[in-house]
Amino acid sequence: MMKKIFTVFLFVAVVLAGYAQKDIYLDGDFADIDDYQTVNDGSGIGGLKHSVITNNFWCNWFVQGSAVFSSFWNSYDYGLPSGIGYSFRNNWGMSLAVGKWFTPGIGLRTKLNGFWGRTVISGDTYDNMSNYWTLHEQVMFNLSNLLYGYKENRLYNCIPYMGVGIGRNTSYHTKGMGASFGLLNSFRIHRKIDVNLDINYGIYEGCFDGSSSNNNKYDRIFNVEVGITYKIGKRNWKRSPDLNGMHIMQITEADALKAQIMDLQMENEDLRQQIDKQE
Repeated sequence: MMKKIFTVFLFVAVVLAGYAQKDIYLDGDFADIDDYQTVNDGSGIGGLKHSVITNNFWCNWFVQGSAVFSSFWNSYDYGLPSGIGYSFRNNWGMSLAVGKWFTPGIGLRTKLNGFWGRTVISGDTYDNMSNYWTLHEQVMFNLSNLLYGYKENRLYNCIPYMGVGIGRNTSYHTKGMGASFGLLNSFRIHRKIDVNLDINYGIYEGCFDGSSSNNNKYDRIFNVEVGITYKIGKRNWKRSPDLNGMHIMQITEADALKAQIMDLQMENEDLRQQIDKQE
């Protein structure tokens, strides 16, 4: 199962990399995005709503930190109640992440999560105590920008993501490969700071959590995270110019200039005829 998930993830990553390369690349400034939106908000000649000029590699990076509430399961947890409201399954933790947006709609994030968990071997909270960490590489999709066009000062962004990685239980010295899926809800409170609500789910090989049962085929973790995102350096995007609109505008201006020249020629001809009559 994990091999299939890794194959799908790699295929998606390759396709998205090719998609991202289709954006126009330009180091030089076209216009500051805030001024640009003031002129035309991207819907007319000022710029295209769904097209931007990609920035260089060192732009659009971010770091994240969150407090995490986690709940743990395995596929053979001794017939215990499965809800998330049981203390023998739950623990608090934290997550740290660093990532980059390659376009306003597509980004990558490396995320470390842990560090206090549960290996569900009984209904006793103390018996289940264990330490762990997970490390994932995730592809992120900003649906708000993909569907409605880039807007730097948008209050809310809906960002689903998926990823693959590894988990290690440091109490039992076991590890397993895994996959993660989640939804990042991002709320803008400052030009460089967002508040996040990240709800995600991870599934791992059964050897991850340290359970000694041979019937344990996979382990699962459900996380609810609350934290902040800090945007490093340049965070804005420049809209691609509407070349077709600019061409139409140039044609219109050229036609108007030709009309003015013809009017001047007619006025000069009238003046010349008047002078000839006076002579």
